[in-house]
Amino acid sequence: MIHQQIKELFFSSVEHVVSDISQYAVHPDSAFKRSKKIPAQKLISFLVSQGSSSTRVEMLGFFYANRFCSQPAAGKA
Repeated sequence: MIHQQIKELFFSSVEHVVSDISQYAVHPDSAFKRSKKIPAQKLISFLVSQGSSSTRVEMLGFFYANRFCSQPAAGKA
């Protein structure tokens, strides 16, 4: 199915970017070097999938759907 191919191509492209993230960072010596609460893969996926709702609504929907954070943790956002 075409939608599955698009999804696989997207995730492959994200992995390619993340594998050499310093090439895409403004400050490559420090960006994405530490362990972050939001890994680069999740951040890129969120930014690409963001719709027209407010950022808060989009973030809550994205992270609930991907089970990235618990409901109490998301409520603090």
